[in-house]
Amino acid sequence: PRPRYALAGRLGQWARFVDRRHYRHAYDSLALRYGERGTPDKVRAVFRELGHLAAELPLLGRKSPAELRQMVREVEGQAHLDQVIADPRGTLVLGVHAGNWELLGHLLPRFGLDPLHVVYRPLDNPILEQRLRANRERHGAQAIPRDQASRPVMGALRRGQSVAMLLDQRARGKAAVHLPFLGEPAKISTGLARFAQKAD
Repeated sequence: PRPRYALAGRLGQWARFVDRRHYRHAYDSLALRYGERGTPDKVRAVFRELGHLAAELPLLGRKSPAELRQMVREVEGQAHLDQVIADPRGTLVLGVHAGNWELLGHLLPRFGLDPLHVVYRPLDNPILEQRLRANRERHGAQAIPRDQASRPVMGALRRGQSVAMLLDQRARGKAAVHLPFLGEPAKISTGLARFAQKAD
């Protein structure tokens, strides 16, 4: 309901006063791209959307695949999906943490990327980790922990299946390269590119 959704957005906005580390990170990133003017409003909007995302997560555990599909008002690029689905080599999906990426993981199998495997970083809290993983797998997406991904990812691609990776966070370890992003050096994961090379 709208009042609950609005309250979740307001709570998300207030969270920026508690989570100063992520507030600073969001502020610096947006200021780098857009300049200082208007950045506080943009950061407030980012935290509001995180509140909305938190409010939507319980829906993923309660709604059926058909009900989730009805939440989609418009689809762009179905022809691209159809093209990769027809390719017997499997599909690598490059994603980012924008919008409700959890909902997207539930919906992509409904649009033909089935089965879908999702590479993710396990949460530090084991209770939340267990619940989130069960939620992710509820509608058919198979969760693959990032540090154990090589064999399952290659197996899925060889079977002609789909694998999604969100690669917009700072990469750690040796499997990263420094590349310019918005004029600043950034550590970028090479994981998806290496899987693409191995799987042709």
